[in-house]
Amino acid sequence: MKKIIFLIALPLFGTGVIAQVEGDIVDEQNKPVLHVIIIATDTARKVSDTVKTDERGFYIFKNLKPGIHKFEAKATGFLPGILFFKVNPAPEGANDTDDTYFAETLDFILKRAKVPK
Repeated sequence: MKKIIFLIALPLFGTGVIAQVEGDIVDEQNKPVLHVIIIATDTARKVSDTVKTDERGFYIFKNLKPGIHKFEAKATGFLPGILFFKVNPAPEGANDTDDTYFAETLDFILKRAKVPK
């Protein structure tokens, strides 16, 4: 008996088109906000990715698909920040290991939550 194996190439894997978004998250006094969780949700594909700010309030998403994304920034003691942003593909050959680095910038200013009296 012979076995037949079907190989299917799915275009979802290997399109090679990615985008990068980075930014700073600061408070109303322009001071960095640490430990912010940022969630990027691709509105068409309903796929999310999550990163956290570093000690300078900086974050980066390196592998987003181009398209409209909803970015949510959440931190203890602050009101959540929500922005919708059109992410464009990185130029061909761009990467973060040489001088062709490319990323779009999306900064947030988070407002402190009011403490009830």
